[in-house]
Amino acid sequence: MPDIIRTTIGYLAAQKIKIDKNEFAFQCKSHPDYPSLLAVSDTLKFFRINNGALVVNSSEIELLPDAFIAKLKIEKSNPFFLVVKKNKLYTIKNKESNIVKVLSLEELKSIWQDMVFLVENEKQIEDTSSNNAPSYFLNFIFGSLFVYIFYTSHSNIWDLIFMVFPIIGMILSVGAFKFVLNSESEFLSKLCNLTGTSDLSEQNSNSSCNTVIRSSKWKIFEKLNFTDLSITFFSSQIMGLFFMSLYNLQAQYFSIQFSLILLSTPMIIISLYYQKFIIKSWCSICIAIILTLITEMLFLTIFNGFSLLNINFDGLAIYGLIHISILLIWSQIKKLLLAKNDLEKQEITSNRLKRNYSLFRSALTDAKRIKVPYNPICSSNLDDTLNLDILINPYCRYCKEPTKMLEKLIADYGDRIKVSYYHNIDLDTTSISNMQKLVKNLLNLRLTNKHITFSNALIDWFENKDENSWFPKYAKEFDETVVNSILESQRIWCKENKLGLTPTLFINGYQYPNIYEIKDLPYYINELLDDNSLKNDF
Repeated sequence: MPDIIRTTIGYLAAQKIKIDKNEFAFQCKSHPDYPSLLAVSDTLKFFRINNGALVVNSSEIELLPDAFIAKLKIEKSNPFFLVVKKNKLYTIKNKESNIVKVLSLEELKSIWQDMVFLVENEKQIEDTSSNNAPSYFLNFIFGSLFVYIFYTSHSNIWDLIFMVFPIIGMILSVGAFKFVLNSESEFLSKLCNLTGTSDLSEQNSNSSCNTVIRSSKWKIFEKLNFTDLSITFFSSQIMGLFFMSLYNLQAQYFSIQFSLILLSTPMIIISLYYQKFIIKSWCSICIAIILTLITEMLFLTIFNGFSLLNINFDGLAIYGLIHISILLIWSQIKKLLLAKNDLEKQEITSNRLKRNYSLFRSALTDAKRIKVPYNPICSSNLDDTLNLDILINPYCRYCKEPTKMLEKLIADYGDRIKVSYYHNIDLDTTSISNMQKLVKNLLNLRLTNKHITFSNALIDWFENKDENSWFPKYAKEFDETVVNSILESQRIWCKENKLGLTPTLFINGYQYPNIYEIKDLPYYINELLDDNSLKNDF
Protein backbone atom coordinates (compact mmCIF):
# COMPACT_ATOMS: atom_id res chain seq x y z
CA MET A 1 0.00 0.00 0.00
CA PRO A 2 1.62 3.32 -1.07
CA ASP A 3 2.99 5.74 1.51
CA ILE A 4 0.48 8.60 1.16
CA ILE A 5 -2.38 6.13 1.63
CA ARG A 6 -0.76 4.49 4.66
CA THR A 7 -0.07 7.86 6.25
CA THR A 8 -3.66 9.00 5.69
CA ILE A 9 -5.13 5.81 7.13
CA GLY A 10 -2.86 6.20 10.17
CA TYR A 11 -4.05 9.79 10.56
CA LEU A 12 -7.72 8.74 10.33
CA ALA A 13 -7.09 6.10 12.99
CA ALA A 14 -5.53 8.76 15.24
CA GLN A 15 -8.66 10.85 14.74
CA LYS A 16 -10.85 7.81 15.56
CA ILE A 17 -12.42 7.86 12.08
CA LYS A 18 -13.34 4.39 10.84
CA ILE A 19 -13.04 3.66 7.14
CA ASP A 20 -12.79 0.65 4.86
CA LYS A 21 -9.01 0.66 4.26
CA ASN A 22 -9.07 -1.47 1.11
CA GLU A 23 -11.89 0.53 -0.47
CA PHE A 24 -10.17 3.81 0.42
CA ALA A 25 -6.91 2.59 -1.15
CA PHE A 26 -8.72 1.41 -4.30
CA GLN A 27 -10.66 4.67 -4.75
CA CYS A 28 -7.54 6.76 -4.10
CA LYS A 29 -5.49 4.81 -6.66
CA SER A 30 -8.34 5.26 -9.17
CA HIS A 31 -8.14 9.05 -8.92
CA PRO A 32 -6.74 10.73 -12.07
CA ASP A 33 -4.20 12.72 -9.99
CA TYR A 34 -2.95 9.82 -7.86
CA PRO A 35 -0.56 9.78 -5.98
CA SER A 36 -0.99 13.48 -5.20
CA LEU A 37 -2.52 14.99 -2.05
CA LEU A 38 -5.46 16.07 -4.23
CA ALA A 39 -6.28 12.41 -4.84
CA VAL A 40 -6.38 11.81 -1.08
CA SER A 41 -8.50 14.92 -0.49
CA ASP A 42 -11.07 14.03 -3.17
CA THR A 43 -11.25 10.42 -1.98
CA LEU A 44 -11.93 11.56 1.59
CA LYS A 45 -14.68 13.85 0.29
CA PHE A 46 -16.14 10.85 -1.52
CA PHE A 47 -16.30 9.14 1.89
CA ARG A 48 -17.98 12.32 3.27
CA ILE A 49 -14.96 13.30 5.38
CA ASN A 50 -14.33 17.06 5.34
CA ASN A 51 -10.68 17.92 4.82
CA GLY A 52 -8.33 20.59 3.56
CA ALA A 53 -4.69 21.53 2.93
CA LEU A 54 -3.46 24.68 4.65
CA VAL A 55 -0.34 26.83 4.49
CA VAL A 56 1.05 27.06 8.02
CA ASN A 57 4.28 28.84 8.92
CA SER A 58 6.70 27.21 11.33
CA SER A 59 5.86 29.91 13.89
CA GLU A 60 2.25 28.62 13.95
CA ILE A 61 3.00 24.92 14.56
CA GLU A 62 1.92 25.14 18.21
CA LEU A 63 -1.55 26.28 17.11
CA LEU A 64 -2.18 23.04 15.21
CA PRO A 65 -4.19 20.13 16.69
CA ASP A 66 -2.52 17.15 18.36
CA ALA A 67 -2.49 15.10 15.14
CA PHE A 68 -2.08 16.19 11.52
CA ILE A 69 -0.30 15.36 8.26
CA ALA A 70 2.59 17.66 7.40
CA LYS A 71 5.02 18.05 4.53
CA LEU A 72 8.55 17.67 5.91
CA LYS A 73 11.95 17.91 4.29
CA ILE A 74 13.56 14.50 4.81
CA GLU A 75 15.80 12.86 2.22
CA LYS A 76 14.96 9.48 0.70
CA SER A 77 11.40 9.61 1.92
CA ASN A 78 7.92 10.61 0.85
CA PRO A 79 7.49 14.19 2.15
CA PHE A 80 4.13 13.64 3.90
CA PHE A 81 4.31 12.52 7.53
CA LEU A 82 1.81 11.87 10.29
CA VAL A 83 2.70 14.20 13.16
CA VAL A 84 1.41 13.51 16.67
CA LYS A 85 1.98 16.02 19.46
CA LYS A 86 2.35 14.88 23.08
CA ASN A 87 3.95 16.68 26.04
CA LYS A 88 5.49 19.38 23.82
CA LEU A 89 7.25 16.72 21.73
CA TYR A 90 6.33 15.74 18.17
CA THR A 91 6.38 12.15 16.92
CA ILE A 92 6.67 11.96 13.15
CA LYS A 93 5.66 8.76 11.39
CA ASN A 94 6.02 7.59 7.82
CA LYS A 95 4.03 4.36 7.49
CA GLU A 96 5.72 2.87 4.43
CA SER A 97 9.27 3.88 5.35
CA ASN A 98 8.60 2.85 8.94
CA ILE A 99 10.19 6.10 10.11
CA VAL A 100 9.28 6.94 13.69
CA LYS A 101 11.17 9.72 15.42
CA VAL A 102 10.46 12.03 18.36
CA LEU A 103 11.43 15.66 17.71
CA SER A 104 11.44 18.84 19.71
CA LEU A 105 9.64 21.89 18.37
CA GLU A 106 12.90 23.40 17.10
CA GLU A 107 13.88 20.16 15.35
CA LEU A 108 10.47 20.01 13.67
CA LYS A 109 10.80 23.65 12.54
CA SER A 110 14.13 22.80 10.87
CA ILE A 111 12.42 20.36 8.47
CA TRP A 112 9.06 22.16 8.20
CA GLN A 113 7.75 22.95 4.67
CA ASP A 114 4.72 25.13 5.50
CA MET A 115 1.99 22.67 4.46
CA VAL A 116 -0.43 20.66 6.62
CA PHE A 117 -3.41 18.47 5.84
CA LEU A 118 -6.34 18.27 8.28
CA VAL A 119 -9.62 16.35 8.48
CA GLU A 120 -12.78 17.03 10.46
CA ASN A 121 -14.37 14.30 12.52
CA GLU A 122 -17.87 15.78 12.52
CA LYS A 123 -19.78 12.50 12.47
CA GLN A 124 -19.19 8.78 12.51
CA ILE A 125 -18.37 7.54 9.04
CA GLU A 126 -20.07 4.36 7.97
CA ASP A 127 -17.60 1.49 7.84
CA THR A 128 -18.24 -0.18 4.48
CA SER A 129 -16.04 -3.18 5.17
CA SER A 130 -17.60 -6.39 3.96
CA ASN A 131 -18.95 -8.84 6.51
CA ASN A 132 -16.50 -11.76 6.63
CA ALA A 133 -18.12 -13.45 9.65
CA PRO A 134 -19.31 -16.54 7.66
CA SER A 135 -15.81 -16.98 6.18
CA TYR A 136 -14.17 -16.60 9.59
CA PHE A 137 -16.61 -19.12 11.07
CA LEU A 138 -15.90 -21.72 8.37
CA ASN A 139 -12.15 -21.18 8.77
CA PHE A 140 -12.51 -21.64 12.51
CA ILE A 141 -14.45 -24.90 12.08
CA PHE A 142 -11.93 -26.20 9.54
CA GLY A 143 -8.98 -25.26 11.75
CA SER A 144 -10.59 -26.80 14.82
CA LEU A 145 -11.28 -30.11 13.06
CA PHE A 146 -7.76 -30.14 11.60
CA VAL A 147 -6.17 -29.58 15.02
CA TYR A 148 -8.47 -32.16 16.68
CA ILE A 149 -7.72 -34.91 14.16
CA PHE A 150 -4.02 -34.11 14.17
CA TYR A 151 -3.83 -34.01 17.98
CA THR A 152 -5.77 -37.25 18.56
CA SER A 153 -3.62 -39.14 16.04
CA HIS A 154 -0.34 -38.16 17.77
CA SER A 155 1.00 -39.45 21.04
CA ASN A 156 4.41 -37.79 20.58
CA ILE A 157 4.50 -34.17 21.75
CA TRP A 158 7.51 -33.43 19.53
CA ASP A 159 5.44 -34.13 16.43
CA LEU A 160 2.94 -31.51 17.57
CA ILE A 161 5.70 -28.99 18.25
CA PHE A 162 7.28 -29.57 14.83
CA MET A 163 3.98 -28.60 13.15
CA VAL A 164 4.48 -25.05 14.45
CA PHE A 165 7.52 -24.50 12.19
CA PRO A 166 5.89 -25.17 8.80
CA ILE A 167 2.87 -23.09 9.90
CA ILE A 168 5.20 -20.16 10.63
CA GLY A 169 6.99 -20.79 7.34
CA MET A 170 3.68 -20.86 5.49
CA ILE A 171 2.58 -17.53 7.01
CA LEU A 172 5.90 -15.93 6.02
CA SER A 173 5.70 -17.43 2.52
CA VAL A 174 2.19 -16.09 1.94
CA GLY A 175 3.44 -12.72 3.19
CA ALA A 176 6.27 -12.84 0.67
CA PHE A 177 3.82 -13.63 -2.12
CA LYS A 178 1.78 -10.58 -1.13
CA PHE A 179 4.70 -8.46 -2.26
CA VAL A 180 4.32 -10.03 -5.70
CA LEU A 181 0.71 -8.83 -5.65
CA ASN A 182 1.75 -5.47 -4.16
CA SER A 183 -0.71 -5.93 -1.28
CA GLU A 184 1.58 -6.20 1.72
CA SER A 185 0.26 -5.55 5.24
CA GLU A 186 1.56 -3.18 7.90
CA PHE A 187 3.02 -6.13 9.84
CA LEU A 188 5.01 -7.20 6.78
CA SER A 189 6.21 -3.63 6.26
CA LYS A 190 7.56 -3.52 9.81
CA LEU A 191 9.16 -6.94 9.40
CA CYS A 192 10.82 -5.86 6.15
CA ASN A 193 12.30 -2.78 7.81
CA LEU A 194 14.07 -4.68 10.59
CA THR A 195 17.28 -4.34 8.59
CA GLY A 196 16.83 -0.56 8.22
CA THR A 197 19.15 2.01 9.80
CA SER A 198 18.28 4.30 12.67
CA ASP A 199 19.35 7.43 10.80
CA LEU A 200 16.24 9.36 9.76
CA SER A 201 17.67 10.41 6.42
CA GLU A 202 18.88 6.91 5.53
CA GLN A 203 15.84 4.84 6.43
CA ASN A 204 14.24 3.46 3.34
CA SER A 205 11.00 1.69 2.57
CA ASN A 206 10.25 -1.98 2.42
CA SER A 207 11.64 -1.94 -1.11
CA SER A 208 14.34 -4.37 0.11
CA CYS A 209 11.78 -7.16 0.32
CA ASN A 210 10.22 -6.07 -2.96
CA THR A 211 13.60 -5.93 -4.66
CA VAL A 212 14.66 -9.41 -3.59
CA ILE A 213 11.31 -11.20 -3.95
CA ARG A 214 10.45 -9.70 -7.34
CA SER A 215 13.98 -9.67 -8.73
CA SER A 216 14.91 -11.64 -11.84
CA LYS A 217 18.53 -10.56 -12.37
CA TRP A 218 19.44 -14.23 -12.46
CA LYS A 219 17.50 -16.29 -14.98
CA ILE A 220 17.20 -19.10 -12.45
CA PHE A 221 14.75 -16.96 -10.48
CA GLU A 222 12.54 -16.55 -13.53
CA LYS A 223 11.85 -20.30 -13.46
CA LEU A 224 12.52 -21.12 -9.81
CA ASN A 225 10.53 -18.51 -7.90
CA PHE A 226 11.40 -18.16 -4.20
CA THR A 227 7.81 -17.63 -3.05
CA ASP A 228 6.50 -20.60 -5.05
CA LEU A 229 9.16 -22.89 -3.58
CA SER A 230 8.51 -21.82 0.00
CA ILE A 231 4.70 -21.94 -0.24
CA THR A 232 4.63 -25.42 -1.79
CA PHE A 233 7.38 -26.70 0.51
CA PHE A 234 5.73 -25.63 3.76
CA SER A 235 2.26 -26.60 2.52
CA SER A 236 3.57 -30.08 1.72
CA GLN A 237 5.13 -30.29 5.18
CA ILE A 238 1.82 -29.44 6.86
CA MET A 239 -0.35 -31.74 4.78
CA GLY A 240 2.32 -34.47 4.66
CA LEU A 241 2.58 -34.66 8.46
CA PHE A 242 -1.20 -34.67 8.75
CA PHE A 243 -1.87 -37.48 6.27
CA MET A 244 1.23 -39.60 6.89
CA SER A 245 0.49 -39.62 10.61
CA LEU A 246 -2.87 -41.22 9.83
CA TYR A 247 -0.91 -44.15 8.36
CA ASN A 248 1.65 -44.19 11.22
CA LEU A 249 4.42 -43.10 8.87
CA GLN A 250 5.84 -40.32 11.08
CA ALA A 251 9.36 -41.78 11.10
CA GLN A 252 9.44 -41.85 7.31
CA TYR A 253 7.98 -38.35 7.16
CA PHE A 254 10.69 -36.81 9.36
CA SER A 255 13.45 -38.63 7.48
CA ILE A 256 12.08 -37.27 4.21
CA GLN A 257 11.92 -33.76 5.68
CA PHE A 258 15.50 -33.87 6.92
CA SER A 259 16.66 -35.04 3.50
CA LEU A 260 14.71 -32.30 1.71
CA ILE A 261 16.03 -29.58 4.02
CA LEU A 262 19.58 -30.82 3.42
CA LEU A 263 18.92 -30.72 -0.34
CA SER A 264 17.66 -27.13 0.02
CA THR A 265 21.00 -26.00 1.51
CA PRO A 266 22.42 -24.90 -1.89
CA MET A 267 19.27 -22.83 -2.48
CA ILE A 268 19.71 -21.17 0.92
CA ILE A 269 23.34 -20.32 0.13
CA ILE A 270 22.38 -18.99 -3.32
CA SER A 271 19.64 -16.82 -1.77
CA LEU A 272 22.01 -15.32 0.81
CA TYR A 273 24.71 -14.70 -1.83
CA TYR A 274 22.11 -13.14 -4.15
CA GLN A 275 20.90 -10.74 -1.47
CA LYS A 276 24.38 -9.77 -0.25
CA PHE A 277 26.34 -9.42 -3.49
CA ILE A 278 23.84 -9.16 -6.38
CA ILE A 279 20.90 -7.18 -5.03
CA LYS A 280 22.96 -5.72 -2.16
CA SER A 281 19.87 -5.53 0.00
CA TRP A 282 18.53 -7.84 2.68
CA CYS A 283 14.99 -9.24 2.67
CA SER A 284 13.84 -9.79 6.25
CA ILE A 285 11.04 -12.16 5.24
CA CYS A 286 13.47 -14.27 3.20
CA ILE A 287 15.90 -14.40 6.14
CA ALA A 288 13.03 -15.41 8.45
CA ILE A 289 12.07 -18.26 6.09
CA ILE A 290 15.68 -19.44 5.94
CA LEU A 291 15.91 -19.34 9.76
CA THR A 292 12.71 -21.41 9.92
CA LEU A 293 14.31 -24.09 7.71
CA ILE A 294 17.49 -24.10 9.83
CA THR A 295 15.39 -24.38 13.01
CA GLU A 296 13.56 -27.35 11.54
CA MET A 297 16.86 -29.04 10.73
CA LEU A 298 18.18 -28.49 14.26
CA PHE A 299 14.91 -29.70 15.75
CA LEU A 300 14.95 -32.91 13.71
CA THR A 301 18.59 -33.53 14.58
CA ILE A 302 18.21 -32.99 18.33
CA PHE A 303 14.76 -34.34 19.14
CA ASN A 304 13.82 -36.83 16.44
CA GLY A 305 17.00 -38.13 14.95
CA PHE A 306 16.86 -39.46 11.41
CA SER A 307 17.82 -42.37 9.31
CA LEU A 308 17.66 -42.81 5.58
CA LEU A 309 16.73 -46.42 6.31
CA ASN A 310 13.30 -45.15 7.44
CA ILE A 311 12.51 -44.04 3.91
CA ASN A 312 10.76 -46.59 1.73
CA PHE A 313 8.72 -46.52 -1.45
CA ASP A 314 5.34 -46.27 0.33
CA GLY A 315 6.41 -43.19 2.27
CA LEU A 316 7.95 -41.54 -0.78
CA ALA A 317 4.87 -42.33 -2.87
CA ILE A 318 2.46 -40.80 -0.35
CA TYR A 319 4.58 -37.69 0.24
CA GLY A 320 5.27 -37.35 -3.50
CA LEU A 321 1.54 -37.51 -4.25
CA ILE A 322 0.85 -34.85 -1.62
CA HIS A 323 3.58 -32.56 -2.93
CA ILE A 324 2.58 -32.93 -6.59
CA SER A 325 -1.07 -32.28 -5.66
CA ILE A 326 -0.10 -29.09 -3.83
CA LEU A 327 2.06 -27.99 -6.79
CA LEU A 328 -0.89 -28.42 -9.16
CA ILE A 329 -3.34 -26.72 -6.80
CA TRP A 330 -0.98 -23.80 -6.12
CA SER A 331 -0.26 -23.28 -9.82
CA GLN A 332 -3.99 -22.79 -10.42
CA ILE A 333 -4.50 -20.61 -7.35
CA LYS A 334 -1.53 -18.46 -8.35
CA LYS A 335 -2.91 -17.98 -11.86
CA LEU A 336 -6.24 -16.83 -10.41
CA LEU A 337 -4.58 -14.46 -7.93
CA LEU A 338 -2.31 -12.94 -10.58
CA ALA A 339 -5.24 -12.59 -12.99
CA LYS A 340 -7.31 -10.90 -10.26
CA ASN A 341 -4.39 -8.60 -9.48
CA ASP A 342 -3.99 -7.68 -13.16
CA LEU A 343 -7.72 -6.99 -13.49
CA GLU A 344 -7.59 -4.71 -10.45
CA LYS A 345 -4.67 -2.79 -11.95
CA GLN A 346 -6.54 -2.46 -15.25
CA GLU A 347 -9.65 -1.28 -13.40
CA ILE A 348 -7.63 1.33 -11.51
CA THR A 349 -6.10 2.58 -14.77
CA SER A 350 -9.51 2.63 -16.43
CA ASN A 351 -11.06 4.46 -13.48
CA ARG A 352 -8.36 7.14 -13.57
CA LEU A 353 -9.35 7.88 -17.14
CA LYS A 354 -13.08 7.59 -16.51
CA ARG A 355 -12.98 9.80 -13.41
CA ASN A 356 -11.08 12.57 -15.11
CA TYR A 357 -13.46 15.50 -14.69
CA SER A 358 -12.26 17.35 -17.78
CA LEU A 359 -13.12 14.37 -19.99
CA PHE A 360 -16.46 13.90 -18.22
CA ARG A 361 -17.37 17.56 -18.59
CA SER A 362 -16.43 17.52 -22.25
CA ALA A 363 -18.70 14.53 -22.88
CA LEU A 364 -21.47 16.12 -20.81
CA THR A 365 -21.50 19.48 -22.60
CA ASP A 366 -21.00 17.97 -26.05
CA ALA A 367 -24.76 17.44 -26.38
CA LYS A 368 -27.39 20.13 -26.83
CA ARG A 369 -28.70 21.68 -23.63
CA ILE A 370 -32.37 20.94 -22.96
CA LYS A 371 -34.72 23.25 -21.09
CA VAL A 372 -36.55 21.22 -18.46
CA PRO A 373 -40.06 22.23 -17.36
CA TYR A 374 -40.93 23.41 -13.87
CA ASN A 375 -41.34 20.51 -11.49
CA PRO A 376 -42.60 20.69 -7.88
CA ILE A 377 -41.22 17.18 -7.21
CA CYS A 378 -37.81 18.53 -6.24
CA SER A 379 -35.62 18.51 -3.16
CA SER A 380 -35.03 22.28 -2.96
CA ASN A 381 -36.70 25.52 -3.96
CA LEU A 382 -33.42 27.43 -4.28
CA ASP A 383 -32.27 28.61 -7.70
CA ASP A 384 -28.49 28.83 -7.34
CA THR A 385 -27.95 25.08 -7.10
CA LEU A 386 -26.73 22.16 -9.15
CA ASN A 387 -29.84 20.84 -10.92
CA LEU A 388 -30.13 17.08 -11.25
CA ASP A 389 -33.27 16.14 -13.21
CA ILE A 390 -34.06 12.47 -13.68
CA LEU A 391 -36.73 10.70 -15.71
CA ILE A 392 -37.79 7.53 -13.88
CA ASN A 393 -40.41 4.80 -14.00
CA PRO A 394 -41.40 3.36 -10.58
CA TYR A 395 -41.76 -0.09 -12.16
CA CYS A 396 -38.33 0.03 -13.85
CA ARG A 397 -35.81 -2.05 -11.89
CA TYR A 398 -32.93 0.00 -13.30
CA CYS A 399 -34.27 3.14 -11.60
CA LYS A 400 -33.85 1.84 -8.06
CA GLU A 401 -30.11 2.40 -7.54
CA PRO A 402 -29.93 5.84 -9.26
CA THR A 403 -32.86 6.99 -7.11
CA LYS A 404 -31.20 5.79 -3.91
CA MET A 405 -27.92 7.41 -4.99
CA LEU A 406 -29.61 10.78 -5.65
CA GLU A 407 -31.40 10.69 -2.30
CA LYS A 408 -28.06 9.98 -0.63
CA LEU A 409 -26.54 13.00 -2.39
CA ILE A 410 -29.41 15.13 -1.09
CA ALA A 411 -28.65 13.94 2.44
CA ASP A 412 -24.94 14.72 2.01
CA TYR A 413 -25.10 18.05 0.17
CA GLY A 414 -28.48 19.48 1.21
CA ASP A 415 -29.56 22.63 -0.63
CA ARG A 416 -26.39 22.75 -2.72
CA ILE A 417 -28.13 20.39 -5.16
CA LYS A 418 -31.72 20.22 -6.39
CA VAL A 419 -32.99 16.82 -7.49
CA SER A 420 -36.21 16.72 -9.56
CA TYR A 421 -38.11 13.61 -10.63
CA TYR A 422 -39.95 13.40 -13.95
CA HIS A 423 -42.37 10.82 -15.35
CA ASN A 424 -43.63 9.99 -18.82
CA ILE A 425 -47.22 8.86 -18.32
CA ASP A 426 -50.01 8.85 -20.90
CA LEU A 427 -53.07 10.28 -19.17
CA ASP A 428 -55.31 9.78 -22.24
CA THR A 429 -55.87 6.10 -21.56
CA THR A 430 -59.42 5.21 -20.50
CA SER A 431 -58.30 2.89 -17.71
CA ILE A 432 -56.29 4.18 -14.77
CA SER A 433 -53.29 1.94 -14.17
CA ASN A 434 -51.60 1.32 -10.85
CA MET A 435 -48.58 3.21 -12.16
CA GLN A 436 -50.73 6.29 -12.72
CA LYS A 437 -52.11 6.04 -9.20
CA LEU A 438 -48.64 5.51 -7.76
CA VAL A 439 -47.05 8.47 -9.57
CA LYS A 440 -49.99 10.76 -8.78
CA ASN A 441 -49.80 9.89 -5.11
CA LEU A 442 -46.04 10.47 -5.09
CA LEU A 443 -46.54 13.86 -6.71
CA ASN A 444 -49.27 14.72 -4.19
CA LEU A 445 -46.99 13.72 -1.31
CA ARG A 446 -44.39 16.23 -2.48
CA LEU A 447 -46.97 18.98 -3.06
CA THR A 448 -48.37 18.64 0.45
CA ASN A 449 -45.28 17.60 2.47
CA LYS A 450 -41.55 18.19 2.80
CA HIS A 451 -39.16 16.32 0.53
CA ILE A 452 -38.23 13.81 3.25
CA THR A 453 -41.79 12.42 3.27
CA PHE A 454 -41.73 12.00 -0.50
CA SER A 455 -38.24 10.50 -0.31
CA ASN A 456 -39.26 7.89 2.27
CA ALA A 457 -42.27 6.87 0.19
CA LEU A 458 -40.21 6.62 -3.02
CA ILE A 459 -37.44 4.55 -1.38
CA ASP A 460 -40.04 2.36 0.32
CA TRP A 461 -41.57 1.59 -3.08
CA PHE A 462 -38.27 0.71 -4.75
CA GLU A 463 -37.22 -1.46 -1.81
CA ASN A 464 -40.45 -3.49 -1.57
CA LYS A 465 -42.67 -2.78 -4.63
CA ASP A 466 -45.67 -4.02 -2.69
CA GLU A 467 -48.83 -2.23 -3.85
CA ASN A 468 -50.94 -3.82 -1.12
CA SER A 469 -48.87 -2.24 1.63
CA TRP A 470 -47.72 0.95 -0.11
CA PHE A 471 -51.11 2.44 -1.09
CA PRO A 472 -52.77 2.12 2.35
CA LYS A 473 -49.70 3.72 3.89
CA TYR A 474 -49.13 6.68 1.53
CA ALA A 475 -52.22 7.19 -0.69
CA LYS A 476 -54.26 10.34 0.13
CA GLU A 477 -56.99 12.36 -1.53
CA PHE A 478 -55.65 15.01 -3.91
CA ASP A 479 -56.63 17.53 -6.58
CA GLU A 480 -56.60 15.62 -9.87
CA THR A 481 -56.53 18.84 -11.91
CA VAL A 482 -53.25 20.11 -10.45
CA VAL A 483 -51.55 16.73 -10.53
CA ASN A 484 -52.67 15.92 -14.10
CA SER A 485 -51.51 19.32 -15.33
CA ILE A 486 -48.00 18.74 -14.02
CA LEU A 487 -47.80 15.19 -15.40
CA GLU A 488 -49.14 16.28 -18.79
CA SER A 489 -46.46 18.98 -19.10
CA GLN A 490 -43.81 16.35 -18.32
CA ARG A 491 -45.25 13.96 -20.91
CA ILE A 492 -45.19 16.69 -23.59
CA TRP A 493 -41.59 17.54 -22.64
CA CYS A 494 -40.59 13.89 -23.03
CA LYS A 495 -42.34 13.65 -26.39
CA GLU A 496 -40.77 16.84 -27.76
CA ASN A 497 -37.28 15.71 -26.75
CA LYS A 498 -37.83 12.05 -27.71
CA LEU A 499 -37.23 10.80 -24.18
CA GLY A 500 -38.50 7.34 -23.35
CA LEU A 501 -35.77 5.27 -21.71
CA THR A 502 -35.46 5.27 -17.95
CA PRO A 503 -33.51 6.28 -16.04
CA THR A 504 -32.36 9.38 -17.95
CA LEU A 505 -30.45 11.99 -15.98
CA PHE A 506 -29.83 15.66 -16.78
CA ILE A 507 -27.23 17.90 -15.12
CA ASN A 508 -28.21 21.55 -15.46
CA GLY A 509 -29.98 20.66 -18.70
CA TYR A 510 -27.21 18.49 -20.16
CA GLN A 511 -28.10 14.83 -20.64
CA TYR A 512 -25.80 12.51 -18.73
CA PRO A 513 -23.37 10.96 -21.27
CA ASN A 514 -24.22 7.42 -22.34
CA ILE A 515 -20.58 6.35 -22.09
CA TYR A 516 -20.68 6.97 -18.32
CA GLU A 517 -22.71 5.14 -15.70
CA ILE A 518 -25.10 7.14 -13.53
CA LYS A 519 -23.76 5.37 -10.43
CA ASP A 520 -20.42 7.18 -10.99
CA LEU A 521 -21.99 10.63 -10.50
CA PRO A 522 -20.71 10.94 -6.87
CA TYR A 523 -17.13 10.94 -8.20
CA TYR A 524 -17.79 14.19 -10.08
CA ILE A 525 -20.22 15.89 -7.71
CA ASN A 526 -17.71 18.13 -5.92
CA GLU A 527 -16.24 19.45 -9.16
CA LEU A 528 -19.73 19.91 -10.63
CA LEU A 529 -20.69 21.99 -7.59
CA ASP A 530 -17.63 24.20 -8.10
CA ASP A 531 -18.11 24.51 -11.88
CA ASN A 532 -20.02 27.81 -12.16
CA SER A 533 -19.78 27.79 -15.96
CA LEU A 534 -22.37 24.99 -16.08
CA LYS A 535 -24.89 27.30 -14.40
CA ASN A 536 -24.52 30.11 -16.93
CA ASP A 537 -27.76 30.99 -18.74
CA PHE A 538 -29.57 28.04 -17.22
